[in-house]
Amino acid sequence: MKQTLILLLLLCLLAACGQSQVALEPTAAMPTEAPTAVAQATITTAPTTAAPAPTDTAVAAVSTTAPTEAPVAAEPTEPTAAPPTATTSPESSAGRDDAGIFYLGQPDAPVTVRDYSDFL
Repeated sequence: MKQTLILLLLLCLLAACGQSQVALEPTAAMPTEAPTAVAQATITTAPTTAAPAPTDTAVAAVSTTAPTEAPVAAEPTEPTAAPPTATTSPESSAGRDDAGIFYLGQPDAPVTVRDYSDFL
């Protein structure tokens, strides 16, 4: 029985993966060549007009004096050491809150995940 079932499954797999022997023949409803439309593009240019000449003859005053002092580079400063962060041991961050619920981590954390279980 087991061999027959395996043989039947393999035959179904072979039939599903095999090629189709039915060839599609073009009919009158299926044209063999699709008509193509060709569009003609025309390019038109707008007439250009000469830009009006500027009538303002004022000239901006330009300073020709050189700076008297060179800019002073900032003195390099030593990087400040960041204060060490307080680390807590796992034993000190576990316990029960006021309601008697067990917690792991900071009890005043902004996000609290509650796990209701029979195995606590």
